[in-house]
Amino acid sequence: MKLILRILPIIYKTFIWIQSSSFDPESVQNLSNYISSSLILFLGICFELAHLVEFGILIWNIVFVTYFGCSYISKT
Repeated sequence: MKLILRILPIIYKTFIWIQSSSFDPESVQNLSNYISSSLILFLGICFELAHLVEFGILIWNIVFVTYFGCSYISKT
């Protein structure tokens, strides 16, 4: 169980890395024909802030599992 809890955040981070690397900027350029550039900029800022929150949660989970979770699991 300890090993699974330690590996899950790494798998999650790898999945996000692969998903981010397959981003196609051409699709955003095609979208700009239909939506104003200021809205696209606003959406980009929102997505980047969401990434910060997402990685913050991931880091919190790593710290929690490393320092608190493993000692709790070993007691049960």
